[in-house]
Amino acid sequence: MKEEGQAAGKRPGRPARLARKRPARPVGPACWTGPQIFYNVTVTLSGVYYPTSSQTIHQIVKMSELLNSYREDEHLGAAVVVMETKLKKYWANIPLLYALSAIIDPMVKLSGLEVLLEFIGINLSIDYSEQITDIRTKLFKIFRIYETRFGNIDIRQSTRPETEPKQTSWSLLK
Repeated sequence: MKEEGQAAGKRPGRPARLARKRPARPVGPACWTGPQIFYNVTVTLSGVYYPTSSQTIHQIVKMSELLNSYREDEHLGAAVVVMETKLKKYWANIPLLYALSAIIDPMVKLSGLEVLLEFIGINLSIDYSEQITDIRTKLFKIFRIYETRFGNIDIRQSTRPETEPKQTSWSLLK
């Protein structure tokens, strides 16, 4: 027997406002992977046991590529434009830390950073050419400071000091 006020097809004890029907089809393309990509980017850049600075530019590339591919979508276009505006707000000016960390990554280097920033610029309609010039100038300034400070040092092979095998600090950690 059904309790009074219980409609057919609804679970007992569930308020009517929670018993809404789901739409017949999903809103927007069913293949949109945006939430998963943003989640993965957040997890990657929130790491504490590995360096994340050198990965930041790569993650911005992923996000810009995703937003660019759905900008004209009839269902998601308006939301994507809002998301793109937020991304531009925070990443129109790339912090020097992220640029330098990408440069010292042996797989990216300065030429790779230029390619990545150009790709992001195309996706988000941002001109990074002035920033690339500024980053290059600051990088070479750092090189000159390093050369001034350490350029006159004669680098020789160091010899290993004579120690007894059991006189290491590692033995204290047993």
